[in-house]
Amino acid sequence: MVSGLVICFVPFLVLRCQTLLPPLNGFLVGDCDNRYGSTCKTSCDNGYLLLGSETLTCLHKPGHIKGYWDKSAPVCKSK
Repeated sequence: MVSGLVICFVPFLVLRCQTLLPPLNGFLVGDCDNRYGSTCKTSCDNGYLLLGSETLTCLHKPGHIKGYWDKSAPVCKSK
């Protein structure tokens, strides 16, 4: 320690949402991270129709230690 210099470590929490899994008969498009602020895109296999939102974003509520997805996970339904 240098005279007069104080070193502090401030712990912080990286907020994360629950890991988003691809819909049954579908997949995640590109990289899908579950950290706060991340956006994930979903799609369906050929012959299936996506019901719900294609894009979900990990958000944070003040006072909570976990994030949440802004929409419900979509499902893929046979056409």
